[in-house]
Amino acid sequence: MTQPDLQVLPGGKEPPDPLKALVTILSEQRKINERMMQHAETASRRLEAQNEMLLEQVKTAHDTATRALKMQVELAEQREDLLSRRHERELAATMAQNRERALAEVLATVQSLLPLGAKQLMGIKLTGNDSHGLQDLLKALGPEQLEQLVTTGKMELNDAQRFLLVSVIQDMMAQESAKQAAQQPQESEQEQ
Repeated sequence: MTQPDLQVLPGGKEPPDPLKALVTILSEQRKINERMMQHAETASRRLEAQNEMLLEQVKTAHDTATRALKMQVELAEQREDLLSRRHERELAATMAQNRERALAEVLATVQSLLPLGAKQLMGIKLTGNDSHGLQDLLKALGPEQLEQLVTTGKMELNDAQRFLLVSVIQDMMAQESAKQAAQQPQESEQEQ
C-alpha cells in the first residue's frame, strides 16, 4: 500500500496550510472575543446604570423616610405643646375657680359673722335670740360642708365657724343655767 499524498486532497485540491488555518481560527476567536467584550461592556454599563438607578431610588426613599420621620417628630412636638398649653389653661381655670370659691366662702363667713362682731364691738351681749345662734352658724357653712354633714354626718369647721359654734353653745348653756337658776327658787318655795 502506498501512502496517500498529504499534500494533495481528493479532487485535486491542496491541503490548507496549518498556519493559515491557525491564523484564521485565531482571527475568528479574536472577533468572538471582541464581540464578547462588547457584550460584557454593554452588560457592565447596563448593570452600572441599574445600580446607579437603584442607588438613586434608595437615596430618594431614605430622604422621603427622613422627611416623614422629621414631620412625625414635629407633629408629636406640636401635639405635646398643644396638650401642655391646654393643661396650663385648665390649671389656670381651676386655680381661678378655687380662688373664686375660697373668696366666696370667706365672704359668706365674714357676712355671717359681721353682725355678731358689730354687736360684740358695741358691747352688746350675744344671746341665742340676738345672734340667731344656729341660723347664723348654718349661714356660715358652705355647700360642700352641708353636703358633707348630710352624707357622712361629719364636717370640718374653719376657725370662724368654730368660734360661732362655741358662742352658740355658750349662749345656750347660759340660757339653760339661767332657766334652772330661776326654777330652783320656785321649786324651793313650793316645797316650803
